[in-house]
Amino acid sequence: PMPLASIMIWGYSWNSKISDQGEADFNGNSRGMGLGGRLTLNIPTIARIELSGNGRGKMKITTGTIPSNYRVNLGIQKSFLKNKLSVTLKVNDLFDTGKFIIDTSTDVTNSITQETYTQLMYAERQRQKRNTSIVLNYNFGKQQKKKWGRGNFSGRSGGMGGGGMEMDY
Repeated sequence: PMPLASIMIWGYSWNSKISDQGEADFNGNSRGMGLGGRLTLNIPTIARIELSGNGRGKMKITTGTIPSNYRVNLGIQKSFLKNKLSVTLKVNDLFDTGKFIIDTSTDVTNSITQETYTQLMYAERQRQKRNTSIVLNYNFGKQQKKKWGRGNFSGRSGGMGGGGMEMDY
């Protein structure tokens, strides 16, 4: 049987000192952190609901900052006809907050005149705005577990237990 609820949480962080004699704008500190998670609820005979999200805190880079951001996704799946038919509604970037922003300030010295000026940059990018999809899935015939399949047969991995991962580079 499927569990009624499952949760997964992950995170990362870094704090680095960077130095490069050839590139003055690469000298300094860089730090940041991010986190994410997924909550899945299986409500028997009603629906399956999945809420996932990820984000990061304000990042410091050698030339400026990258503000924090986050994304939240929601999926709801309902099965019908003894699990032969399912309908899934999915909303990506539920709050339309998945922007990437960078704000930098770099002192630049003209090698000929020795004048110093400050180069400012502010940029925003949103790769994929909020979107919604509806998926209908119908299973024909009985669902049976395969006796032999790629997951339980060594096949191309040469019997070395490749874990089912492709080794193509």
